[in-house]
Amino acid sequence: MSDSFLSWIRLQTGRGDPVGRLARDVVADPQAPDGSSKAVWLGHLALRNAGPGAIAAFENAWEEFGAQNGHVNKVMLTVRAPAPVALDEKLFGWSDTKRS
Repeated sequence: MSDSFLSWIRLQTGRGDPVGRLARDVVADPQAPDGSSKAVWLGHLALRNAGPGAIAAFENAWEEFGAQNGHVNKVMLTVRAPAPVALDEKLFGWSDTKRS
């Protein structure tokens, strides 16, 4: 059992599914948040211009993390990204949910 989402997601890098892909992006992201709130993570993904596949993977990962840690994490949140900024588009920019 991991105390924070960041600790938990870092343990998921070997998975061959979208959560594993998200985990590998998080490990490669030097600005990944330490905060454990869903809003903090969604805000970070929005700032990183995350594609719909990355957002869907995050939602699945967050639900799995919560279930494994005895939390109920059902919150609806709409995040609006600011104007795009120059970032490494290889991180979180993927739009599909099938590739890993």
